[in-house]
Amino acid sequence: ILQEGKYMKGQHQGGETLLNLTDIIWFEKIDRAYYACLANEKYRVRPTITELETLLPGTFVRINRAVIINLAFLLNYSPWENNKYVVRMKVP
Repeated sequence: ILQEGKYMKGQHQGGETLLNLTDIIWFEKIDRAYYACLANEKYRVRPTITELETLLPGTFVRINRAVIINLAFLLNYSPWENNKYVVRMKVP
């Protein structure tokens, strides 16, 4: 799944590619599919959010049941309601 701890396979319309982990802003689950989100593209990935949580390096943090963010792209966060937060990401 992860290649040398630096790359991950992702699927796009044209086929499979290797994604550099440092380019991934967040991972998310939409319906029953899992995606790696980069600045301009979304790639389908095989591991679940739970599997990703154990595979990814410490710069990635799970913030809810369906999303893992890359802290390198965290702009800021602020309290919202019921002990929840609004997270803003830096998107290149």
